[in-house]
Amino acid sequence: MSDNVKTPRIADLIQPSYEALKVLGGSGTNDEIHDEVVRILSLPDEIVDTPHLGSITQSELQYNLAWARTYLRKYGAIINSARSVWSITTTFSDVISVDNKDVISVYMNKKGDEEKSMQITDNSKVHPTDLSLQVNDTVDVPEENMLWRNRLSTILQDMNPYAFERLT
Repeated sequence: MSDNVKTPRIADLIQPSYEALKVLGGSGTNDEIHDEVVRILSLPDEIVDTPHLGSITQSELQYNLAWARTYLRKYGAIINSARSVWSITTTFSDVISVDNKDVISVYMNKKGDEEKSMQITDNSKVHPTDLSLQVNDTVDVPEENMLWRNRLSTILQDMNPYAFERLT
């Protein structure tokens, strides 16, 4: 990829993601939102096909769009109505566009509030699996990745030690 062609940043995808949902009638799947954002921004294949950190399953654009949706969800503009399906909330049904700076500001404030509320004061009252999930929660992960991460964590923690050794 040439140096002058770069994948849009998360902040630059917030409004186009919201606009895509508006164009799609208020709801859409991850793929539909992706395709509509590509159309809205007239993104070339060179950007659309750039892999995320060497991933063969996710592009950099898909990764950034997942984060844009997470920001919009925390802002209250959209909800994850079903797996991989996003809908504009009733509060925002008449809102034509969102301001990227406002969305980011609200996200950062909510993130800080969640981190404060997750601080552990007495570890003796916390189940070991709860503690491991809290440690993982300090790293922001798009909503659609949390389900499989939590399931994998549970499987690994419940695994026979000898089976785990063979796995590793």
